[in-house]
Amino acid sequence: MKLKNLLLASGLLSMFMMSESSYAIMAICNEVPLYNSIQNSTFGAEAAAGAAWGCNTFSTNGGGGSTSANLSYDFSTDVWNGTDSVPTFNGNGTASSTLSTGVLNTSLAGSPIVSQGYQSSTVMSSALWDTLTFNNLPASGEMVTETLTLDGSIGANGSGAYNLFAGYGNQNGNLSQGNLPGSVTYTFLAQNDVPVEVGVELSADSSGGAGSGVNLADSVFSISVPDGVTFTSASGVFANVNNGTVPEPTSGALIALGLALIGFFTLRRSA
Repeated sequence: MKLKNLLLASGLLSMFMMSESSYAIMAICNEVPLYNSIQNSTFGAEAAAGAAWGCNTFSTNGGGGSTSANLSYDFSTDVWNGTDSVPTFNGNGTASSTLSTGVLNTSLAGSPIVSQGYQSSTVMSSALWDTLTFNNLPASGEMVTETLTLDGSIGANGSGAYNLFAGYGNQNGNLSQGNLPGSVTYTFLAQNDVPVEVGVELSADSSGGAGSGVNLADSVFSISVPDGVTFTSASGVFANVNNGTVPEPTSGALIALGLALIGFFTLRRSA
C-alpha cells in the first residue's frame, strides 16, 4: 500500500490512532492507517497529490524502496467528485523528498473551489523514512532526537501538518500562519542492534479558503545522536545526522562567562 491513500491533511480532518501502533496520522481516509504503508518497506520517499472529499488520489511519485520523489501537479485538470465537472482546486502544488539529505518540499498555490455547497480540500504531501540500526550505545540504550526544521510560509487561511515518527512512537501537529515554529522534535530510546524505522511526513492543505497558499520549501529532517554512536541504514544513503550533545542554554552562558572572566583576570595580571 502506497502513501497515495494516506495523504496528510490538517484543518477539519481528524487525527487517527491505531491500537497496534502509536503512529498518529491526519489522513484523507482514516480507515487506512499510515503504518501499513511504511511497514511494507524498510525505506522510502514519496510525494502525492489528492483531495480529501471521496478519498481521491490524483498522482504519486516515488514510494517504498525509492530514495527520492518529485511531483508537480495541476489540480485544475481533475474533478473532486464523480458527479461534478468542477476542478478540486484553482491552482497547482508541488511535493518532493530526498532521503539522503532529509530535505522535503511541500507547497500549494491557488484557492479552493466551492461546488454544490461544498468546499474542496486539496492536499499535497511529502514523506521519507528509513530503518536505522544503532551501535556503540550504552547497554541500557540512549535517547536519539529527530528534528524537522521548518522553512517557508503559510497564508492567512492556509494550513499544514507534520508527523515525526520512530518505531511505535510519534510527535505530530498542525501548522498555520500563526503556528509555524522554526523546528519540531521527537526523542526516542535507541538500543544497540535493534532496527527502528524513523521518518517524517509533511503536508499542505487548501481547505482554508482564499489566501490558503502554503509554501513549506526546504524543510529538513535530521537525527541527533551522542558522540561515538554509529548506525547503518536500510537505504544506505541517509546521512543527515548530528553528533554530540549540544549544551543547554544555561550551560553555554556559564561557559561564555567563565571564558570572559579568565580573559579579564589575565589582562589585569598582565597590566
